[in-house]
Amino acid sequence: MKEKEVEKLLEKIKSLSDTDRQKLKELLTDSDSKELVVSEDEPDLVEELPEEIKPIILKLPKEEQESAAKSIMTFMSLTISATHWEGPLPPAWYFKEIEEIIPGGAERILKSFEKQTEHRQNLESKIINKLVKAKEDKPLVSYLHLWD
Repeated sequence: MKEKEVEKLLEKIKSLSDTDRQKLKELLTDSDSKELVVSEDEPDLVEELPEEIKPIILKLPKEEQESAAKSIMTFMSLTISATHWEGPLPPAWYFKEIEEIIPGGAERILKSFEKQTEHRQNLESKIINKLVKAKEDKPLVSYLHLWD
């Protein structure tokens, strides 16, 4: 981790709202003791940090070092991932990953997509046919009965 990344991480930690800090603390607490889960074997968390982060933490006042180290260790252990794509189907790499996890999973996704597409197109066709028939017959009365 580069020094700038660590500094940004520290800024994010400092900017957390009290609610977010509480949520983070709850994620890291032992349900029985309600204390932060830190092993008794690791009294100095700064020593557990990656080498490129230690010098930055050591620049902080002594009383803030342990807290900053806990925060960094927390953020290093929590990984949040989000993926977004546009279009009806995910990209090819997604199917490859699915296949690695669930053999045949990509085929199942494609079949489900095809089935849903066919279903949607059938419904659209039925609605269009009813609207055309309604317009040809009795415009207002037929339209009102369309949704019965």
